[in-house]
Amino acid sequence: MKKLFTVLLASSLITISLPALADTDASTNPLSMAPNYKAEATMPVAATAADTRISPLSGNFTITSNYVFRGVSVSDNLPAVQGGLTYTFLSSGIYANLWGSNVNFQDAQGYTATLEMDTIIGISNPIGDHFTYDINLDRYNYPKAGASYNEGIANAHWYFITAQIAYSNNVYNSHYNGIYYNLGFKQDVPAKYALGLENVTVSGGVGHYDLNDAHKPGVLSYDNGLSSYNDYNLQVTKGIGNYTIGLQWTDTNGHSADPAPLRDWHLIGTVAVNFA
Repeated sequence: MKKLFTVLLASSLITISLPALADTDASTNPLSMAPNYKAEATMPVAATAADTRISPLSGNFTITSNYVFRGVSVSDNLPAVQGGLTYTFLSSGIYANLWGSNVNFQDAQGYTATLEMDTIIGISNPIGDHFTYDINLDRYNYPKAGASYNEGIANAHWYFITAQIAYSNNVYNSHYNGIYYNLGFKQDVPAKYALGLENVTVSGGVGHYDLNDAHKPGVLSYDNGLSSYNDYNLQVTKGIGNYTIGLQWTDTNGHSADPAPLRDWHLIGTVAVNFA
C-alpha cells in the first residue's frame, strides 16, 4: 500500500506541475496512435520525428538491460534484444504487428522458453483532440515451451492519463483466467523543466494482475506458477532523433508466485531506435 501511495503521489506532483502540451499530429495521424508493440514491456518509447511520418510501415529495435513484463523479469534479470514491425492501414487505424525478444523462464512443465515471438492485430484511433484508444488481440508465442497463449488488450489515453485492461482465458497456457488492470500517466516535459533538454517524457503506472481464478482463495498455487499481485513503475525517456534512451524503475508487492529476484524492484536501462 505504501508503494501504491508513493507512485500515485509522484505522478500527481509531476502532472500537476507540468502544463499540458499539444499532441502534435497525434490526433490526425492514425499511425501515431499505434505505437510499436511491446515498447511498454520495458518502457514507453518517447515520440520522435519518425512517429509523425505518414508511412504504413514502422518498427523498432531495442536493447534493454532487463525484460520486465508487468513487474516481473521474464529474461531472468539478463539483458534482452527486441524488435518489432507494424503495418498500419492509415485510413482505418487497423494494424498488424510482429514483435520478438529473447526470454529465459520455465513453463509449468519445466521446459525453458528462450524466445518470445508475438503476433498482434488491432485498431487504434483518436476520438476528438485528447482521447485515443487502442484495442488489440495478441498471441504470445514461446516456440520451445508450452506457455503460448492469447490475450485481448484495450488501452485508452486521455490527456496525460493512461489506462489498460487485458484479459486471457488461458494465461501462460495454464487453463486459468487472468485479468490485468493498469492506471497511469504519460507527460511530455517542457525543456524549461528538463534542464533545457527537448523530447523528454515521464510516465508511470500502478497495475494489478488478477489471477485469483488460478488458485484457491488464500492459497498460492506454485504448481502453475500463478498468484495475483500488484506492480508499479516509473520511467523517464529522452528522444534523440530516431533514438530513445530511457531509465525505468519497476517493483511489485511481492505476492507474485515468481522467485523474489524476478519480482523485486528493478532499475532498467534501455536504448531503442524507431523507424517509419
